[in-house]
Amino acid sequence: MAKLIHNILVTVFEKNKENIEECKEAFSNILPLDFKKEKIDVSIESVEGFHQKTIYILRLKTNKSNHNKKLIHILFSNLNEIDRKRIGKQYLTRLNQEGYFFIRLDKNYLMKNEFVLTEGGDCFHIKIKLAGFPAKWENFVIAAKSILNKYKCF
Repeated sequence: MAKLIHNILVTVFEKNKENIEECKEAFSNILPLDFKKEKIDVSIESVEGFHQKTIYILRLKTNKSNHNKKLIHILFSNLNEIDRKRIGKQYLTRLNQEGYFFIRLDKNYLMKNEFVLTEGGDCFHIKIKLAGFPAKWENFVIAAKSILNKYKCF
């Protein structure tokens, strides 16, 4: 089977410094591996938001094929059927011309290890870089459909 994913970037914003460790734990819900052993980095950046309040941006990026496959499997296996079907119906609007496929998981639910799709902003934003050769829209659609078919999203 051809490679379907180049990498996956999961990003979450946190306003409260005390919740950073909890957010890092939620990354383990998405990808239950020993991050140190697997050399997976969770980066933390602080930026200035409205009214000079600090916002922390946490990022998890996977580049290895086995990490990507595991993350996708955990993600789709934990979504309920309604959310999987919703992704299937919306897949063309979730895919951009550069081959990125976007999914948002509700932050409050994921902190409790519950996978719930959301359209809101308080979320874990998952950006999946699909593989397509040549890198054309049609090939990205084929890759997306292949993944979504495997997890019964249609």
